[in-house]
Amino acid sequence: MASEIAACEVVFPLNTVDILETATDASHAILDSSDPYENLNNLTAARTNCDSNDVSLNIQSHGCTDGFRNGDVGLEIAVEAQPDLVFGSDLVNITQDQLSFVRPRVYLERESFSNQNEDSMSRTANASSILEESCSPAGDEESGSDSLLWKNQRKHFFVLSEAGKPIYTRHGNEEQLVTLFGVMQALVSFVEDGEDSMDMILAGDTKFVFLHKTPLILVAVSKMKDSVLQLLLQLEYIYNQISSVITRAHLEKIFEQRRNYDLRRLLAGSERLMDNLVNYMDNDFSVLLGAVKCLPMPASDRDAVTQTIHQQCHRIKNLVFTVLIGNNQLISLVRVNKKHLLHPSDVHLIINLVNSSETFKTAEGWTPICLPHFDPRSFLYVHASYLSEDCQACMLFFTTDRDSFFSLSDAKKNIVDRLRRHNSILESITLALNSTCPIISQLGCASVRHFVYKSRLSAQYTHANNGPPYQHEQGQLYLMDLYRHMHGRMHSASRPLKTMCHTTEKEILFGLVTPSYELYMVLEPMTTKPAIMNAANAVLKWTKREEETHFITTSGSW
Repeated sequence: MASEIAACEVVFPLNTVDILETATDASHAILDSSDPYENLNNLTAARTNCDSNDVSLNIQSHGCTDGFRNGDVGLEIAVEAQPDLVFGSDLVNITQDQLSFVRPRVYLERESFSNQNEDSMSRTANASSILEESCSPAGDEESGSDSLLWKNQRKHFFVLSEAGKPIYTRHGNEEQLVTLFGVMQALVSFVEDGEDSMDMILAGDTKFVFLHKTPLILVAVSKMKDSVLQLLLQLEYIYNQISSVITRAHLEKIFEQRRNYDLRRLLAGSERLMDNLVNYMDNDFSVLLGAVKCLPMPASDRDAVTQTIHQQCHRIKNLVFTVLIGNNQLISLVRVNKKHLLHPSDVHLIINLVNSSETFKTAEGWTPICLPHFDPRSFLYVHASYLSEDCQACMLFFTTDRDSFFSLSDAKKNIVDRLRRHNSILESITLALNSTCPIISQLGCASVRHFVYKSRLSAQYTHANNGPPYQHEQGQLYLMDLYRHMHGRMHSASRPLKTMCHTTEKEILFGLVTPSYELYMVLEPMTTKPAIMNAANAVLKWTKREEETHFITTSGSW
């Protein structure tokens, strides 16, 4: 096998891609730019990467000097030469005193190897068979159609208490899946009794990922391209969604007093929040990237919105944040204090709240919410309503004063009036909400089908519109799977990559991670290496040129 893959050694030198810094630096950040996968990586760093059974091969390849000179830096890259083979290399630094070319280590990944650890395989098989047997309907009378509904889904989430009490299931009915909840609780308890933790079970193409956050146990089951870290992050989001309704302090106190408490009593009516959150995580790049997408609009109009909010709100006592959201995108965020940074996951929960509440379109809403990253042990009070019938952007005021509804209602009316009178800013917001920008045509690079760009410094991102062949629903699902695969390979807990090029029969996937940004692209299948580099540079230059339109580059605080 080594002789077959030795010629496939590929490394891109750093200077083939322009490293463009973004104008948004840490001093102007409005969001917490900490990496959402960092804590999860720490939890899984000591664990072998379970996404594939990896075998490392040290290959000494001579004569592969094309494209390298003294001073070049070889970056990690993964190239799929065959459908079941992926090659990756370690980061290799080259100095003037070292060799003029790079000999990276090459890894060969396969779905299965005959020399796997037999004990590990048997434990996985036994655990997965228990889960599958518990899910198999013993009859329509016992399990009903809900179990069949569950088995036909590509992804599922469960939440249960440490006592095995059902709390939430994405598909089906909790009462008809009680046996399955009991099995999951027993597996977690059995493993933890041995002073270990249940992390995941891999059964064929299905992953069972467990997250135990006292007093809850959360489980994800997926047949999609999500990595283990991505599923863990999604479980964290579901836990945070529950914490936004019931603070962590209250949650812990409840189960300290009554271990068998049925939490569904307190969560009644909030199921739609978790259902919408799961759909949001599956169909949007925001959670995957740990970033927020801003509504593309002229910087002057965005500044006018921020300034108007500032003028009307700076004298309101106990106001913490004012957020304007439209089409799942951030339009403006104004803070009372520069020290108060909203974490992207808190913004995602705010967006999910807006998506889940149709009443905000017809009436002013007033509800408590806990933002877990801002303050996990107390509530903020939210005044939420849409700007007007002809402008479907939702404005939310976050305050610590539970009695400030009417003052915030007056402030919202004043803001809308000023936006309507001031150079028709309200019409500009509506136009931005209803328009689509032909980004791909602006690149001048026909080989690019789609791309996603994330600014790591500002925790914001932008992406191209879904064009052929990804404009339909099935194509969009396929595209999300491609980005999940790319992101999972780039941010692998055991072997993260800086650069990746993955070739399939239908497209080429390219990823690049630097300290200041991340770039992911889907290109035509016959694109050459120089054309890939030219496409990456074209996207980076476009992003630099259009940064003020697609990103919030100024700090909204007073």
